[in-house]
Amino acid sequence: IIMMNKIKKLNNHFIICGYGRMGAVIAGELVEQNIPFIVIEKNEQKAEQIRELGMYCINGDATLDDTLVSASIENAKGIAVALNTDQDNLFVTMTIRSLNSDAFLLSRCAKNQNKSKLIRSGANKVINPYIAGGHRMVEMLLHPEITDSVSVTTPNNENLDLNIDEISINKIPSYVGKTIKETKIRDMYDLIIVCVIKSDKNSFVNPSSDYIINEGDTIMVIGDKDKLDKFLSDQVI
Repeated sequence: IIMMNKIKKLNNHFIICGYGRMGAVIAGELVEQNIPFIVIEKNEQKAEQIRELGMYCINGDATLDDTLVSASIENAKGIAVALNTDQDNLFVTMTIRSLNSDAFLLSRCAKNQNKSKLIRSGANKVINPYIAGGHRMVEMLLHPEITDSVSVTTPNNENLDLNIDEISINKIPSYVGKTIKETKIRDMYDLIIVCVIKSDKNSFVNPSSDYIINEGDTIMVIGDKDKLDKFLSDQVI
């Protein structure tokens, strides 16, 4: 009862539907980053284990409206739907979208042919767990403005954790009309714009520092993961 009262008071939190391998990775990273979230898990034993780990967990069926409502779905900021079957993920995605039209909704998809169905059902992004893991799902959940992302880690240098992120300039209106040099992205964040993709899909690889950024551009930025995270939290809407 105490836990349910705390859940009712949550706002701008995240919800994970399903605590399989992917759900567990997402939960682990959210704990590490001290971000409030609730897990919805149907299996009673698993739900008990999740609570023992100190996480909020509702033991219930995510396909039911009542379960979602009990997780304060209408106040959630982002939701990861990571159930076992595409059919369940599709149904839950549709239900969530009818209860919360604003939250960023990320869904797991095992078969690529179901991706478009999930998007039509209301998912903002769809991830195939066999192509991208739980860590990638967390990145997209926490940074919806990233249109795509690649992580580069090298086995010989564990300190090197480079990411390449595609970011829409519409999310950084202060950059419109500025040259790359004027954005000070390199001086302030130690990041490099390696490519600019125009709205007509033409691209400029390794643009000069005098390139003027336009509305509708997408920039590909490379740099250390932590510095990219800092940049995104500082600059992006």
